[in-house]
Amino acid sequence: VKLDRAVVLAEPDAKRVARDLASQHLVRRRSAEDSAQRFADRLLADVQHLLSDLPSFHAYAFATVRQLGAASELASDLLTLLNEPASAELFASAARSCKTLQFKLARVAAGRSLDLASVVDETMKCWLSAMASAHRVLDPSGVAS
Repeated sequence: VKLDRAVVLAEPDAKRVARDLASQHLVRRRSAEDSAQRFADRLLADVQHLLSDLPSFHAYAFATVRQLGAASELASDLLTLLNEPASAELFASAARSCKTLQFKLARVAAGRSLDLASVVDETMKCWLSAMASAHRVLDPSGVAS
């Protein structure tokens, strides 16, 4: 990566740019509820394919639950930087919920029986709550998903 043309902004300007970019991103992604429901439905439908197949589980978990958890952590960090602690904590909670979901999913993939639907539901509730909060604090149009 060449940084010879990088522009270093003063902290207030960098935060303003970060807030503007996050806001633009949210405006393009208003259907958080539909996306979360589709993800939850698909995850529950895919569980049967993961039973006793740990290699598939690891690839699946990385491409789904771990990515959602990582995105939640990054959103929490960004919102902390932008002085939005309540929204940051909601995304941190969503990240923790993703970790719980991943561990429960691993147990199911290893052949154990448990109620995965309630864990998926709780994770999606955390994600949706975090997204609604992000819309409230970052979306200039004031339209929360």
